[in-house]
Amino acid sequence: MTKKLSSLHIKILLKVGLFFGLSFVFFCPSISAEQDSIKLPAITVTDFKEDKLLLSGKTRSVPFVLNEIPGLLMNSQGNSSVQSDLSIRGSSFSEAGLCIEGLALDNPQTEHFNTNLDLPGILFGQPEILYGLSQTRYAQEHLVGSVNLDFLQASELHYIDLAAGEKNMNRQDIFIQFPIKPLLSNEKINLGFFLGRDEEHAINVKDNNLDSIHGGIHIQSFSDSFQTDMLFSRQQKKFGARGYYGANPDWPAEEKLDDRLLLISCKKVNDEESFFRVTAAWKELSDDYYLYWSFPGLYKNHTKSTEYSFSMDGEKTFSNEFGVIWRVGADKEKIDSSGLGNHHRENLSILLLPEWQLGKFLFTIGTSGEWFSESSFTVLPKAGIDYSFSDSLSGYCSYTETIRQPSYTELNYDSPDSLGNKGLENQKARSFDLGIKGQTTTVFDYKIALFLRNSENTIDWIWQDSDSTRWVATNLGNVNIYGSEAGFNYYLSDIFTISSIYSFLKKEHNKEVYASRYSLDYPEHLLQFSITWNPFSFCELKVGQTLRWQKENPARSGSSFGADGRLALRFIPRKLSNNIVLTFLVENIWNHEFETLPGLPNADRRASATVTMKW
Repeated sequence: MTKKLSSLHIKILLKVGLFFGLSFVFFCPSISAEQDSIKLPAITVTDFKEDKLLLSGKTRSVPFVLNEIPGLLMNSQGNSSVQSDLSIRGSSFSEAGLCIEGLALDNPQTEHFNTNLDLPGILFGQPEILYGLSQTRYAQEHLVGSVNLDFLQASELHYIDLAAGEKNMNRQDIFIQFPIKPLLSNEKINLGFFLGRDEEHAINVKDNNLDSIHGGIHIQSFSDSFQTDMLFSRQQKKFGARGYYGANPDWPAEEKLDDRLLLISCKKVNDEESFFRVTAAWKELSDDYYLYWSFPGLYKNHTKSTEYSFSMDGEKTFSNEFGVIWRVGADKEKIDSSGLGNHHRENLSILLLPEWQLGKFLFTIGTSGEWFSESSFTVLPKAGIDYSFSDSLSGYCSYTETIRQPSYTELNYDSPDSLGNKGLENQKARSFDLGIKGQTTTVFDYKIALFLRNSENTIDWIWQDSDSTRWVATNLGNVNIYGSEAGFNYYLSDIFTISSIYSFLKKEHNKEVYASRYSLDYPEHLLQFSITWNPFSFCELKVGQTLRWQKENPARSGSSFGADGRLALRFIPRKLSNNIVLTFLVENIWNHEFETLPGLPNADRRASATVTMKW
């Protein structure tokens, strides 16, 4: 089913949606909880316990926390403080993304900036990796998967971080969060401020340095029925970008980013049988990229991208056996660029996902609709069956379809090292999932899954032959992805935790390609685990390890085996003070030289120490 929807119509719908959404955000505390029962299947959100050791600023920042989650691969240019790409189940960076309270935070210029958020992770619960029907239920969809962050209930907390490490690495962070006088008798209001700066030298080559400053405000109102959060953040950073984005490492490069985010969210809480949520955001990014190549000597691209986005979701329950999950979303993207041109586009999405509970079976069948101002209306069916074998074992199978528009970099980029393609079409994915989830004891759970994905109009940056000098955005046509994964979590009280996942992946395609930079460059075997050990109440040891066997790629020099390890030791020097935490961090423990992205040298081993003072 296809139907052209005019840009004017989408603009009107976007404005109407934003008006009603923001109206709800500001006035929702007065809405009665006696409305019809609405719920959304709960995601398990793990709070970071404040009675344990407080994680220091960098190791608690959102990009670093994401790097610690088995099942999620972070491919960094430089390190997590500079720029990192998300990869879920072998996806390229453009096929996965980040959501806050179910709202996708995208960037029309390039998805390289989807995780450009140096926010305190202490504002959020444990990040959730979503794909298949779980992504459909809980958040706006990216092509393959999303990482969703939900705000925690705020509490009074203050800390200062002072960090120093090898090669002039230094970082300072301050976080202050305290209650203020409520407007209504049943409200709790917390006001938070955060500010920090980060400096690192010679991250992966001698002139790839980083200098950044970030800060923001968080206000949370919490009542018996609703939680409302408002977040404003800004981040400015300058970094050496030699070899980034596929550029020749012989050419010096530099990039400057200025990122602003305003996000407002309101959700219903403290009611297992009812859920409603609305989130709206304004995001603006200014990007200046300089490449000093041999002729004519300087390439410069200035781009300013702006996104207005909105999402409202919940579930209408008609009986104990039947309900409908629903979502309405809209966004407007605008880009003004010296290299990509001036463009704008709009999008409107609607989801209806009925669910029937029949005995031990849960049947799900529905659809979402996507209206794009620059292309046709698309219907994306969803279906699934969940079966409960017992209280400790369940199985599921699902089918979902998703879609994405090419970024303006993929469409219009023209630099000495990369060339876009204006003929690229919307990329579409059809995903099949089959798996089981079990819990043998109260301290051990596991999952096993098989998945098949067919990607249509697959976009990748490739070298067509060995004589290629520029990466070209190319439509690979259909790519079939076959995969399996098995993982477990083991919890021994608050003393010992281990999480691990192994995945196998295979991609098949008919396009003749000499070398791939993203989509066809993937780990065929991936083993990740994270261990946390608290031998004493004043001491914690955390180890993260990623082992990967990458697909052979002529653009990658050196081994196709990668071993990225991280170690953090934290303890409270009680003889000195109970309000001080010392953290010793080692990144790239084994000093492995594997190129996370082909042709880009890896950051070497680096040690640092942090003093965290709480009050």
